[in-house]
Amino acid sequence: MQQFSQRRGSSISLRMPILSPSYMGLLLFIVFVLSSIALGAQDGDSKQSAFSETKIQFEKELGAEQKGVGTYIYSTRDNNTIEAKYDFEKSSIPNPYKISYSYSITKGEDGALAVDISSVVDPFEMRIDESVEIRTSNEKVEYPANIKVGQILKGVDGHLDLYTKQGKLLLIYNVSISNRKVERKETISIGSSSVEAFVISYDYKFEKSNRFDLVMLESNQKVKEWYLPGVGVIKQNRSGEEVIQSLSEEGGAGSVNFINSTSNIKHIDQF
Repeated sequence: MQQFSQRRGSSISLRMPILSPSYMGLLLFIVFVLSSIALGAQDGDSKQSAFSETKIQFEKELGAEQKGVGTYIYSTRDNNTIEAKYDFEKSSIPNPYKISYSYSITKGEDGALAVDISSVVDPFEMRIDESVEIRTSNEKVEYPANIKVGQILKGVDGHLDLYTKQGKLLLIYNVSISNRKVERKETISIGSSSVEAFVISYDYKFEKSNRFDLVMLESNQKVKEWYLPGVGVIKQNRSGEEVIQSLSEEGGAGSVNFINSTSNIKHIDQF
């Protein structure tokens, strides 16, 4: 490295070149363009790094003094894909159980979300052994970028096919949601932080059949979900009934179960 020193008492005079007006204008234009590119890159970086992960912890009441705890985790994999993971555990007696499954979300350039059909299935029906492979149809649940109160959203019909690892069809889930409407906008405050979510209601119809097309269970429910724009559903309440069909040779009307589950958000983290 070269070192430069100036003797005390000596002077150095610098003569700056005189630039013509046209050359000065060109120089200023180049500086403006380079500054715009730098600011644009900074803005792009801030948008991409907004939140790479959102975690919601909730408590769900299942009726008859039964409850459990769970989480939604939304992880951004790239600019267009979000991986969603749902976990729930009911540890109380009788019938303790755990639920865990994942689904994918595609994010459009305008911020709209297209979510796998498995996301709207009653989580109770997703208590599926790890040895079972789930194949979902291509239909997506759509959430527009410019979502607003009073908006009517598109319904969807789809299905999930459950296979063994050896490729044998076990069960078929037919799923339909209709009459989707954005009811209101709601501020959810947890401690010192808060988020604004849209409350969406819809009718849910579910049918479970075996590989011989014999219907085993039918369910009709009213669903309300709290949707956080750009992320996904962070809360869900369900009410209705399900009819379990009798598959015995004697036949029969089967049994009816009433559904009434409500969720309360306990904590929200965004990283």
